[in-house]
Amino acid sequence: YQRRVRGSEGNRSMQRIVVAHGYTAYPEKHWFPWLKSTMEQHGIEVIIPQLPNADAPVKSEWVAALAEALGPPDERTLLIGHSLGCVTALHLLGSMVGDWRLAGLVLVAGFHEPLENIPELDEFTAGFDVDPGPLAESLPFRCAIYSDNDVRVAQQKSVRMAEWLGAEQELVAGAGHFCQANGLTEFPQLLHILQKAGLLPVPSS
Repeated sequence: YQRRVRGSEGNRSMQRIVVAHGYTAYPEKHWFPWLKSTMEQHGIEVIIPQLPNADAPVKSEWVAALAEALGPPDERTLLIGHSLGCVTALHLLGSMVGDWRLAGLVLVAGFHEPLENIPELDEFTAGFDVDPGPLAESLPFRCAIYSDNDVRVAQQKSVRMAEWLGAEQELVAGAGHFCQANGLTEFPQLLHILQKAGLLPVPSS
């Protein structure tokens, strides 16, 4: 019966994190290996599926692959998207029917509008018609993280996405597109955000 206990020390901790990577990315890139290693130290499973044809992504294929990795949603699972993984996650969650709930959704350098500088991704945003209302009911924690010098996804794109979703907003100055190329292979700010939300235990001093 221990599995039914909601977290340790009364914390509504997570048991599982599913990460949707972005365009041209893969599970061993950016801060994903660090996140997996760090969370496993907390006893949290981290699943980072390789979304198909990352260099020439197709929306239906990405949504299907992410759905398979996520499985039935539950209150102990957090979904994290990075860049194109964010709008993929929104399409998936927007397609869910019935009563479902996740621990939350974290969108890093996310967008739901076309990116003028990357038109090859327009299929993911064309006719975007996800209703944010049901998402808000099913996602008690919603957070958008962005930087002030992202040259791939402009800050205002992420801000508009956050406002559309009714998500908390966290600015990480100087983080670029939260990529390996920006020197970002660790993401401690993400841990702080999850601790503040009560999803991750705060280390005792």
